[in-house]
Amino acid sequence: MTTALRRMSYDDLFEVAHVNIDPFTVTFDPPFYTEYLSRFPEQCFICSSATGTIKGYMIGKDEGYAEKDEYHIHISAVTVAAEYRRQGVARQLIERLEEIGDALGCTFCDLFVKVSNGTAAKLYEALNYVKYREIRNYYGTEDGLDMRHALTKDVDRKSEGPPKGNGVLNKWINYPL
Repeated sequence: MTTALRRMSYDDLFEVAHVNIDPFTVTFDPPFYTEYLSRFPEQCFICSSATGTIKGYMIGKDEGYAEKDEYHIHISAVTVAAEYRRQGVARQLIERLEEIGDALGCTFCDLFVKVSNGTAAKLYEALNYVKYREIRNYYGTEDGLDMRHALTKDVDRKSEGPPKGNGVLNKWINYPL
């Protein structure tokens, strides 16, 4: 089945609700999506069928500090509707965001995933992401994994670790938007 990637629009926010129906999917309030669409429009996109049905979407952003070699692209949300899983949709969305990261000169792409979501972690590992560190209580009472994939700029893959310390972060502090 033919798929196409296109930039997400504000109107799409009403159409993606069906994609979010899943116990492992972290959903956000509308201001989260509108903030990303206004600040990082090229990094928010939809994968749709030939008929326009939304199969999945990506919400990403670039962040960090180039002078510290931590300028990177971050997957804030990648979600695929249940009926389109295991068809390469997530791969297509992730690879497109990585291309954007390369074009921006980012060192790596990262994402966070619930420790209990082994299926998603295996998908990311199949896409060459490595478990960089664990973040305590990132998802409320559940720990998260910080997973990374070195981009073209990081030839030696230094961004993939090992992290400083014991690989466990007790408190997460967001980069400012």
